[in-house]
Amino acid sequence: MLNPDVTKWIMASFSTHFRDKCARDDFPMYLEGTGRKANTSPNYWEYRTNGPYVNQLTQNEWHIWYIVNILIAHGIDDENMFTMYKNQGDIVAAFTPSIELRKYGTGENDDSSLVDCFKLCTDTGEKIKVTNFGQLVDHLRVMQSTIEATYELYTVNVNK
Repeated sequence: MLNPDVTKWIMASFSTHFRDKCARDDFPMYLEGTGRKANTSPNYWEYRTNGPYVNQLTQNEWHIWYIVNILIAHGIDDENMFTMYKNQGDIVAAFTPSIELRKYGTGENDDSSLVDCFKLCTDTGEKIKVTNFGQLVDHLRVMQSTIEATYELYTVNVNK
C-alpha cells in the first residue's frame, strides 16, 4: 500500500527545493493558487505541478512521475530586456539531475528524513523545456514563460 503521506512529501520536497534555489525578494515564488495578489510586483514565478502519477509495479515497488511547471511573469523592462532571461536561467539551474524526497510536513510521520531521490527524466529527448509566450495582453506590460520538466522515481520505500 502506498503511504498516504507520499503526495504531501513530494509537493513539500519539490517546492522547498525550488524555493531554496530560486526565491529572492525581487523575484518571489508563489505556490499555484496561494498568496499572490493582483497588485503585486510584475516580476514573480509560480510553482505549479502535474501529478504525481503513480504506477504500482509489484506489491512493494512503485514508479512515480512528477511534472514541475514553473510560470514566470516579468514586467517589460525597456532598459534591460535580458533580466527576464537571467531569471529564466536561475530557474533552469534549479532543475537539478536529482531532487530528494523527504518527509516534510507537520504530521506524526513527518521527520524530514530522506525517503529516496527523484531523477530528471531524459528519455523523452528534452530534459528541461522553456517556452516563451511573450506579452499576452497588449495593455499589460508583462511577458510570460514556462519552464517544465518531468522527474521520476522507482522505489520500494514509499510504503513505509
